[in-house]
Amino acid sequence: MNEEQQFKRLATKVKVRRWLMTAVIAIVVMVIGGGSFVGYTKMASQKASTALNKYFDITHEILAPNIQYSDQYLENTSFFGGTLVSHQYKEIEGYRETWSPERANYSWTRGAQLPDMLNSADSNQQRTALYDRETAHKIPMFFNLKTVSPNIKPTQELKKVAVVKGHVAEIALTFKQPVTYRQIQDKLPANLHAVWYWIGISGHSDATLVDNNYLGVQGSQTGKLNAAKYRYFHKMLLAAKDKEGGYGDTFAYAGRYAKSHATLAQAKFTGVIVTGNSEAFKALKEANWIAASSVGYFQARTAIK
Repeated sequence: MNEEQQFKRLATKVKVRRWLMTAVIAIVVMVIGGGSFVGYTKMASQKASTALNKYFDITHEILAPNIQYSDQYLENTSFFGGTLVSHQYKEIEGYRETWSPERANYSWTRGAQLPDMLNSADSNQQRTALYDRETAHKIPMFFNLKTVSPNIKPTQELKKVAVVKGHVAEIALTFKQPVTYRQIQDKLPANLHAVWYWIGISGHSDATLVDNNYLGVQGSQTGKLNAAKYRYFHKMLLAAKDKEGGYGDTFAYAGRYAKSHATLAQAKFTGVIVTGNSEAFKALKEANWIAASSVGYFQARTAIK
């Protein structure tokens, strides 16, 4: 083998080594880059799901009129995103009623996709009532007395309930004037329970056009509300005021209300959801402090709940 052949052979070996080194480097870069990409997408997805969980924590506290939630979990999860699901229900005097679940998507590219269709509702053809969109259960409505031409006119359904025997009812009462928690307790008979307290709505806004997205705080099943519960509610009102999504005006009002009603003693409520046996509502038939009443749950009592 002459020198020229040896040189060509050596040059070929050098080229092969360079190609191999380049290939190895490329593979290493791909592995590291791919791992970094997967790690980044996973971290971004976790950040988005955490933000969505916090958002649901807020809405469950301030935007759920007598609605409870039984769980909150992720489904269809991957490195790239998933869906946050929360199943909901109502409990009225020990009777449980299913309610529409809440769902919202998140992804590493778009972050937490804040829902703009919470508590969706549909009205009947006569425009006299609202119904939960998924379950078709009747919604107890509140009314803003400052609205000139509301989509649904204020209803007076309390008297209809009071003449029926053997039923359990859930009724939203809209007050003529905002009142304190203590005043509500003094006005209601002991066998009726104020389970949810409405803090009203901004200005002349139509309360019948917000679906079932009323702002308020949940009381106990016996109709009580304490200072600690209100403090947490107040905290969530403040947390909501900077949130985005489809509820900008509602959350802005939440912040304004929180600023001027820092404690339960200072709080004033524009309405309340009351539950109890139908016969007990007779005591409110002539109440001059009630401007409107709207029935939600209304079913015959049974021996087994």
